[in-house]
Amino acid sequence: MLIGITGTIGTGKSSVATLLGSELEAPVFSADQLCRDQLVVGHPGYRLFVEHFGAAFLERPEGPIDRARLRRAIFADEAARRELEAILHPLVRRELLNAGRAAGRYRCVVAEVPLLFESGWHDDFDFIVCVDAPRELVFKRVTARDAVPADQIERIMAAQLPAEQKRSQADWLIINDGDRAALTAQVARLADFLRSRFRIPQNRNTSSKRLDTPGKSTYKG
Repeated sequence: MLIGITGTIGTGKSSVATLLGSELEAPVFSADQLCRDQLVVGHPGYRLFVEHFGAAFLERPEGPIDRARLRRAIFADEAARRELEAILHPLVRRELLNAGRAAGRYRCVVAEVPLLFESGWHDDFDFIVCVDAPRELVFKRVTARDAVPADQIERIMAAQLPAEQKRSQADWLIINDGDRAALTAQVARLADFLRSRFRIPQNRNTSSKRLDTPGKSTYKG
């Protein structure tokens, strides 16, 4: 089965995906990382990128892409962002679907996909988790992590579906507004539910006692 983790920027999607993968002994994929990998010289995404955009964003002819310059351009130009997504998203989607089909002994795969709903991939997933956090906390986290100005964060968020819509379409909601222990407890509760619902074997190293810890996880089925 394929479990999707989504949410807006700075909510802690990567942390949730990593924790859930550990709980379920499942491989974890990041759509953002797969996109970055596709833009490395020699990958199909790089070839298609150069065919479409030319050498404008290359550090040198046939060389690597200047990612900082590309990032600034796509968040300033919606048309360019959509053109880039049209190149990368089919490649990444194929990788994720192949991973889900090849899960084998893992029984499930966890995939962090920020633009899961925006890309129309929701039907590809058996279960979708939305991670959310208060807006002021999101800004604080992203500013500290990426050292980007508030106006750039605003543009990134404007390019994504509003958090309320992501929450309403997901199967499970995690509110990440506390410390690491609180988040771990919420993910443990989610993992326990998934094991029961989808008959996923119990991880020998996981203790279900943590599931009694109060948290803000919500099943929306």
